[in-house]
Amino acid sequence: MKSLISIFILTAGSMSIAAQNNFDHIINQIIGGNPELAVVRSRNSLESSSLEPENNLADPEIEFTHQWGQNGIGTKWGIDASQSFDWPGLYAARKRANAANRTVFEKEYEVKRSEVIYEARCGVTDAFFARKKVMLQTHQLNIIDSLQKIYEKGASKGEVSMLDVNKLKIERIRIASRLTDANLAYEDAMTKLLTLSGGKKIPDIDGNGEYPTESLLPTSVYLSRAADSSPYMHLAMAQDKAADEALDVNQKSNLPGFNVGYMHEYELGEHFNGIKLGMTLPFFSNRHKKEVIIAQKELIKSELSAKQTEIESGIKTDCRMVSRLDGDIASFIEALTTNDNPRLLGIALSARHITLIQYLTEMNYFLEAAENLIDLQCQREQIMNRLLRY
Repeated sequence: MKSLISIFILTAGSMSIAAQNNFDHIINQIIGGNPELAVVRSRNSLESSSLEPENNLADPEIEFTHQWGQNGIGTKWGIDASQSFDWPGLYAARKRANAANRTVFEKEYEVKRSEVIYEARCGVTDAFFARKKVMLQTHQLNIIDSLQKIYEKGASKGEVSMLDVNKLKIERIRIASRLTDANLAYEDAMTKLLTLSGGKKIPDIDGNGEYPTESLLPTSVYLSRAADSSPYMHLAMAQDKAADEALDVNQKSNLPGFNVGYMHEYELGEHFNGIKLGMTLPFFSNRHKKEVIIAQKELIKSELSAKQTEIESGIKTDCRMVSRLDGDIASFIEALTTNDNPRLLGIALSARHITLIQYLTEMNYFLEAAENLIDLQCQREQIMNRLLRY
């Protein structure tokens, strides 16, 4: 009897190129079609464009006045044209602040992209191992079907009891129910991937291949990667830089602005030309803005520190979990592959060394063990997905 287990063991060797390319294709497809990423791109483009007008010159102003005199004095009129300017260094400061804000938008997109990739990897992992369970239950169902035919034939000849036939029918219902559950889990995982991809069809995932597993590296490697490459850290640093530039803008906004204009007036038959100069003293418009920016910087630092602690703690916990799971998985594989347990049970049943109930009980024991192995492997790879985010 063919082994139930061998096709479900994930080797520790290198993964096949075909399996790797298939998963990469799915993840790239999701990144390209994910609606949430599209929204972030559009929003960032809009917000980036909205920064430019903030650094424009004020609109020039033109005034016309006309006054009527009394008792034949006549009229007088005038035209004024003026232009307001901020302190010259303020325009350069705003330009740097706008550039820093655009960097923040880029880093926010990278954070979202990282989250989508992580969700896609988790979805692929769920689908792959759900498919493994489908194959496992299908194989077991085929064995039960074969046994049922044999026993029905024996019952027609009076060689076996109809009770055994009924036991096989009941067992088939149980296995078919497990198979249905496994198929539903696979369909749920594929539906989630379909949603992530924005409705673009996702290729079926074949459980026959090897999952692209990664060996566990020292904890310090993951901690170093998180410190150097985490998009959350890059975003926090970009936000801190943007706050620094905002402080510079605030400081230069406290310097006076200017107004330059040309004047022409007509009065009592005479024309008068001249210029006017004005100065804006920003005593009130910038009140409390500096305190707000400083508070934002402190908030950014606090959030960064909390995020670093959370990531470091999570990495250490995940590394311990993977190390333990690697040991459990290795023990399961050794126990399930040392002997061809289903084949031995089949031989024992054929030789009538065990009853049908004993056979079904033992087969269920090894079937549940195979399912446990698949669950452990899935759990292990989901944790690795977290470690490989950075």
